[in-house]
Amino acid sequence: MTPTPQRWRDTARERAAGAVEVSALGHLVVVAAHPDDETLAAAGLLRAAHAAGARVELVVATDGEAALPEVTGLDRAELGRTRRAELHTALDRLGLGTTPVTWLGMPDSALDADDLTAALRPFLRDADACLAPWEHDPHPDHAAAGRAAAAAAPEGVRGWGYPIWACTAVEPDHPSIPWPQADRHVLDDGDRAAKRHAIDAFVSQTTPLATGGRAVLPPEVLEHFRGDGELFFRSPGAGRAPRHRR
Repeated sequence: MTPTPQRWRDTARERAAGAVEVSALGHLVVVAAHPDDETLAAAGLLRAAHAAGARVELVVATDGEAALPEVTGLDRAELGRTRRAELHTALDRLGLGTTPVTWLGMPDSALDADDLTAALRPFLRDADACLAPWEHDPHPDHAAAGRAAAAAAPEGVRGWGYPIWACTAVEPDHPSIPWPQADRHVLDDGDRAAKRHAIDAFVSQTTPLATGGRAVLPPEVLEHFRGDGELFFRSPGAGRAPRHRR
């Protein structure tokens, strides 16, 4: 049985006792395995961080060119270029169009955590905080990105993992969900409208291909990301103060 968005929302309201202190994020590095991960999971938090004066930058591991592996005849390079453009449109719609984006161009659906760890170290060296996919998310690229971010971050960098496919595949009361480490960021009506508009920028993911095939993000999946809150799991050591800067 597929977990419902409402069950996740209700459980998060009840069990996620913490909140991300956006005014203290400082230099925030956001890691995404694919273009759209950051928008689905954290668009509202990124808007709040930007408004609070955080220095936000985004590092995207892959171009998402293998989003529909079962569909033959696709121009994968063109799909990757499309998804890059969609992400920049989404950032514009969130009011984050000046956010620096680094594209690592690693292989979609074959993300190597060790390679990504090495690539992320220069970006996290001077970070105060990091958002990355939750390392226990069911998608292997998300899990690899979460492990890599945790391994690359120096001591003192506060970290959170954001779930994506976990919300569509795992019941919220499953013992694997670490509610004691959960923070919830509340979205107002303006945040929700901006997030919906940004998600709609990812046309390649939200609509079926003209040549056939499914939408990667059909309406029943998108509903998980249209609620009044965003969920983040604190990484081990996330409560430590940022290291002293010389």
